[in-house]
Amino acid sequence: MTDSGTVAWLAVMNGLNGTKWAPGDAKNPKIEGWLDAIGQAYPGMKPYCDAEEPLDYFSWCGLTVGYCMAKAGIAPVFGTSDTGRFLWAAAWMGWGTPVSAPQAGDVVIFDFGNNDHHVSLFVKDNGDGTWSCLGGNQGHQVTTSNFHKSSVMGVRRPIISTVPAVEAPSVVPAASPGGQDFNACVLLVLHDEGGNDDDPDDPGGRTSRGITQTDWNEWLKTHPSLPADVFQAPQDQIVAIYHDDYWSKLSCDGLPAGVDYVVFDYGVLSGIGQSSKVLQGYVGAAVDGEIGPQTIAATAQADVATLINQISDERITYMQQSPVWPKYGKGWTARVQRARAAALAMASAAASQPKPAAPQQPQIAVQPPAGQQQMNPDQIAQLLLTIFNGLQAQQPAGTQPPALNQATLQPILAAVAKLLAAQGGTPAAAAAAPPPPPPPPPQAPTASSPSAVSNPSVQIGALGLAITSFLQAIGTIAPPFGSVFHTASTTTPTTISTDPMVGTLATVIPLIVAGLGATGGWGSLLGIASSLIGAIGNAAKKSP
Repeated sequence: MTDSGTVAWLAVMNGLNGTKWAPGDAKNPKIEGWLDAIGQAYPGMKPYCDAEEPLDYFSWCGLTVGYCMAKAGIAPVFGTSDTGRFLWAAAWMGWGTPVSAPQAGDVVIFDFGNNDHHVSLFVKDNGDGTWSCLGGNQGHQVTTSNFHKSSVMGVRRPIISTVPAVEAPSVVPAASPGGQDFNACVLLVLHDEGGNDDDPDDPGGRTSRGITQTDWNEWLKTHPSLPADVFQAPQDQIVAIYHDDYWSKLSCDGLPAGVDYVVFDYGVLSGIGQSSKVLQGYVGAAVDGEIGPQTIAATAQADVATLINQISDERITYMQQSPVWPKYGKGWTARVQRARAAALAMASAAASQPKPAAPQQPQIAVQPPAGQQQMNPDQIAQLLLTIFNGLQAQQPAGTQPPALNQATLQPILAAVAKLLAAQGGTPAAAAAAPPPPPPPPPQAPTASSPSAVSNPSVQIGALGLAITSFLQAIGTIAPPFGSVFHTASTTTPTTISTDPMVGTLATVIPLIVAGLGATGGWGSLLGIASSLIGAIGNAAKKSP
């Protein structure tokens, strides 16, 4: 309130009187400055403000009201979606607290039909069915205009009460069962609930810090060593009840910031069933009194500020039906308004937080031991074919090809292990190897990057594909991709399986390993497969 008795934001609006901006006019630096002022006062809103400045023109009634509020130290409406923010006149319906008898400075939202809305500040009732309001973009200027009351969509009043500060150590124990959101909300609930109370008119009866003796008796069934009187309940147990019997049962961890608090506080004061059903009704979920995945998903799509105000308004309506409303109504209303203000602040703070960057895949640089070069697919395939040729040469003439068994695999795996140790190095190999010779003098870095085949995953995939291809060629396992490619043999070799599925998997798995190792994705699988198959073919031509 100013010295003249005018609320601060209306005084700011009076100072803007006469400011003009119409379509076709040049940009107005003064009005652009209003965007800058809001962005400076509320950094979370700055990107939204900056995005509007390049526009040649936009409807600016919401900006004018938002600027006046910001200059008075009150945050403009700023929901989670663009249409829930201060430039949209109808968004102001989700801000402040609703009033039926307007006072000077109250925010009035008009609906002229055909999605045409306007927002202004109330000045007076003219007594002839019209209201006098001062606002921006009224005839393309800041001025006082008269509007028919029949066009009024709603009236909102700023919430200027502050949220009480409470020292966390005196309320929440260090080993609180909840996370940061729960801790912040339970602090406010405990502040509003106060200490011990045994008012005979209170429907809850004997109560300590908001937990009734009845609630405490239920808790004692699973915690029998605790004191019987709720007045003597340890603070950590009071907090645990709030977490287990209210916060968790209302699934508040899955609700947006701000909504979690009003739903939680509503449940504490009026019961979790009532709180759940009200939320479900507003978000369009099945009203069954249990907040589950469907309700959480529906809540995620709602405008947070609007939802907070809807629930807060309904709380007062619901409590007005209580027979003890005449005694407790004033205190209950004040509590709801404090909860509303705190919840809107939580929602605004959450909306201003930048979205976390997507986690990046770690890039692991694999370098060969000093003085060694990486083997290319031709060399890997040639080595494998040499191993198999050596194994086959040990078989007596006229016998079947070697079976895929432990005796066959042992020398293959030994050779593979030796190859991998030479390619990428392992702790065991490094420990057993003699010290390497001094490295050559460092050379200037070049723009070229290591070849994809230097990745151990690519090399393992190449080895696996080469082994598979050779075993398929000599008939040890079936060819891949079904019987279309398989011709039945007149003899029955000793194999581990003739099922085409085995051959298919044995072919595809190395391709996947190699492709993922090369690119971190699926895009290059076909290219790698083609190059390796060609390499094996080349190696087969070179082998004796």
